[in-house]
Amino acid sequence: MKAWIAKGYNACFHKWLDITEIEGAKISYLYPAIPQTNLPTYPVPFTTLKDEEGKIFDTGLKKFDEPEENIFPPKTKTLSEEYYITNSEKPVVYKVPVHRRIRNSLDEYFRTLEKGGLIMQEFIPKGIEFIGTLELNTSAKEQIIKLITEYPVLIKGCIFEATLLPYQEQAYSSGLYFAAKDIYFNPEDKLINKDNKVKLATSRSYNTTLNRQRRPKIVIQKGSVLTINDNLREKFKDSVLFWKGSGISNIEEFKEQLKEKQKIKEKREDERMRKLIEKLNKDGFKKAQAGFLRGFLNEKIDVEYLKKLTQDRIEKYQRKNLNGFKELGFKVGPSQTPIIPIIVGEDEKAFIITMMLQEEGVFANVAVSPAVPNGKALIRTSYMATHTDEHLDKVLTAFKKVGKLMGLI
Repeated sequence: MKAWIAKGYNACFHKWLDITEIEGAKISYLYPAIPQTNLPTYPVPFTTLKDEEGKIFDTGLKKFDEPEENIFPPKTKTLSEEYYITNSEKPVVYKVPVHRRIRNSLDEYFRTLEKGGLIMQEFIPKGIEFIGTLELNTSAKEQIIKLITEYPVLIKGCIFEATLLPYQEQAYSSGLYFAAKDIYFNPEDKLINKDNKVKLATSRSYNTTLNRQRRPKIVIQKGSVLTINDNLREKFKDSVLFWKGSGISNIEEFKEQLKEKQKIKEKREDERMRKLIEKLNKDGFKKAQAGFLRGFLNEKIDVEYLKKLTQDRIEKYQRKNLNGFKELGFKVGPSQTPIIPIIVGEDEKAFIITMMLQEEGVFANVAVSPAVPNGKALIRTSYMATHTDEHLDKVLTAFKKVGKLMGLI
C-alpha cells in the first residue's frame, strides 16, 4: 500500500514524497473484516481446529487426560487458508471466498511457467471488506488522507474503496501470541520453546530484478502460536499478535492450573491402581503378577520397554524350565518359542500324564498322532510373562512326581 500512496501522491500532487514522509506512514497488514461489523479477523492460529461436524475450536496449551486424545483427533484438521478468525476469547470464524481459475490458452500478456510466470489466476469477489491500521506521522498527512478517501486504492491488482475509522488500540498482555506472517527463523531469537505450537516451513520469494527465485529460507509459518517476553514482542511487534482465542492470558498461572490438574489425575490414577491390585490379589494373582500388569496401564512407561521386558521374562522362564526338565531326566523336544515339548511316547500314556498333572494343579496340552508321529506323543508346556518363579517351581515339582510314577525319569 505504501507503493500505491507514493505513486498516487505523485499523480495527484505532481511531486514525490521524500523518504522521511514515506517512513512516517505506518501501515499494518490488511485482514478480512466480518461484513457490516468492522470486526477484524486474522490468520488462523496453528492450534485452531475444525472437527468432522464443522465445529471450530482452539486447543491453545490444553493438555488431554488420555494419551489417545491427541490434539489432532481422527478426522479433525486445521482450518485452510481461506478461513480467518477473530481475536476474541470465543473466536468467530469467517471464510473468505477466493476464486481461482486456470487459463487454458496463453496470449502475449501471460508469461509461461518456464519463463518465470504462472497461468493460474486468483481473485477476491467484489464486496469483501478488509481492515487494517494507518498511522501518519508526516507533514503530508492531510494530502495522504485525501488521496486514500477520494481515490480508489489499488493493491496487488485489487481495487478498494477506502474508509477511515477511529483507531482502537490492541490490548497487549503476557500470554500467547501468534505469527501474523511468516517469520524468518533465527535460533538466537529463542522464539521456540516447549510451550509453543510452531510449524516450521520454507519460504522462497521472487527476485524481480534478477528474474529468478531467491534461495529458500526457513520460517516460522504464519499462524504458529508463540509465547514471547516483552523484549521479543517489541522486536516482532509487526509480525505477531496477542492471541486471546485460547482464553489464556497468563502462561505462568495456566501452568499452575495444569500442575493442580495433574496432581488430581495422579491421585485418581493411584486410587484406581490400588483397587485394581486389590482385585487381582483377591482373584489369586501374586503381587509380582499384579505389578507386572500395572506397568501396561501406566502411560508414562515406554511401550517398547514393556515389549522387551515381556520378551525377557518369557525367555527367562523358558530357559529355567528347559534346564529343569533336562536335569530331571525328561526327553525334551526342540523349540524356539515359549513352548517346551516333553516327549512321553504312547498316546494313552500322554493322556494319563495330563490328567495326573491336572490333579497336581498344572494344566498342559497334549499332542498325539496324527499331529505327531506314532510313539512320539508329547506334553506341551507353555510360558507367559505373567508367570512367576513360584509357578515354575510348582510345574517342575509336579512333573517330577508324575514322571517317576509313570517311569519317565
